[in-house]
Amino acid sequence: MNRTRRSRNATNGNNHPRKKRTPRAAQVDVSSAELRHLVKAPGDYHDIARKFADALESTNFRGSVSPQKLRSMVARGERLGQRAAATQLKAVAADRRRMLQDSQAWKSMLSNWRLVQAAMPDRPDLEAPFAFMQEYMAVTRSTPPQTPAAQ
Repeated sequence: MNRTRRSRNATNGNNHPRKKRTPRAAQVDVSSAELRHLVKAPGDYHDIARKFADALESTNFRGSVSPQKLRSMVARGERLGQRAAATQLKAVAADRRRMLQDSQAWKSMLSNWRLVQAAMPDRPDLEAPFAFMQEYMAVTRSTPPQTPAAQ
């Protein structure tokens, strides 16, 4: 008998045959237009939905959704909410790191620009390569509005 066949056979003491993985459902991308048409659930509906499921179960009322299905949908919504909050915290932290990096890069560039400007009278060959910078710095700019995450 083939060795690979024997290792999968229950006669070798392996009483737990390998389960095939069930394919995961693809994540649904919801557009903002579709979001506008959804029924908005209140933020504190989870406890009420669980009580409703308990009432459905105790009365044996048969509706369009079973009490178990309702409880699982509520639990999944809570898990997704926790995951969204964690992802949002990560995004805020990443954006702050980006702002810090941008600030450091801009500050370094400006300090080098001051050195180039100071060297230009003695080195006229620097004027042509840095002409774009002279034009850029001549324009008055306001700082961009701060994002809510940065405040």
